[in-house]
Amino acid sequence: MSILRDEFGVTDVDVLAAGLLHDTIEDTATDYDEVSERFGKRVADFVAVLTKDKRLPEAKRERAYFAQLARAPLAARLCKLADSLHNVRDSDAAHRPKAMKKARKLLQIYRASRGLDPAIAILRAELAR
Repeated sequence: MSILRDEFGVTDVDVLAAGLLHDTIEDTATDYDEVSERFGKRVADFVAVLTKDKRLPEAKRERAYFAQLARAPLAARLCKLADSLHNVRDSDAAHRPKAMKKARKLLQIYRASRGLDPAIAILRAELAR
């Protein structure tokens, strides 16, 4: 994910891999074990924390997901911030309000996060446009 590398300055290959694979478990038939076998446990752990539990009703799923992100390792949270920034930039007029709402929620969650300051600043600037 170029945002992670180029804008957030991430060089860790596991974090970059997780950024690319962040929706794999959620949106495909691939499971945690398969990600772990191919990319290692660390990448699979990051991808798992970035995965919503689709078995839950939507409102409960979203609350659980954002609570999970709030406790996630810094690397996983950077992946989510990069994904959110990409979604805001890539959204068309019809979907932009939803993407921005999610991005603002992430900013609320990460407000006190140390180590995310540059990434948060980039996302805040994007949302201010």
